Amino acid sequence: MLVDPPYRRFSSLQNALIQHLPEVLALDGLLLVETGSDTDEPDLPPLARRTSRRYGGARLTLFEHRRP
Repeated sequence: MLVDPPYRRFSSLQNALIQHLPEVLALDGLLLVETGSDTDEPDLPPLARRTSRRYGGARLTLFEHRRP
């Protein structure tokens, strides 16, 4: 799954993502979040962050929905 909101709006959408993503992302599923490179790494509990990398003006962060 890919989440690519307007960079300036990510923080306002983060709580909604935390609430709904575990319901729609399959167990063992992967989520790629694109944000601006000048922002902190996103945090989307209960998803586990695998990696976060900067590419030019973008930051790509990969999360996984681990099995309990």
